[in-house]
Amino acid sequence: MGNDLVNKSFALFSWITPAWHPLVLPGTLSIYLVQHYFGADQENEQSREKRWRKNGDSKELRDLQIYREEENRFWPSLREAGNLSLWSIIGLGTVLAVAVEAVPRL
Repeated sequence: MGNDLVNKSFALFSWITPAWHPLVLPGTLSIYLVQHYFGADQENEQSREKRWRKNGDSKELRDLQIYREEENRFWPSLREAGNLSLWSIIGLGTVLAVAVEAVPRL
């Protein structure tokens, strides 16, 4: 999710600024496609799964399935609302946004 949102944000921010260039959108799309189809994570998961199936390592296969079902999603689950790291990042971002707005007024 992080990579996808970062890639889209570059195009969005470039589009809403006066110095927008048309090559930003295809560039962002190409980065997304490369990460999606040629990403190392996907290749690592596939090679691990193939190796574990071949060796008969059922515990590792079960752990991989749990990881795919619970953690490897585009949108995080509602359980992530209890994550302290999430709220610390949101709080820090809010404080910095308020500080950025307050500094020019001083």
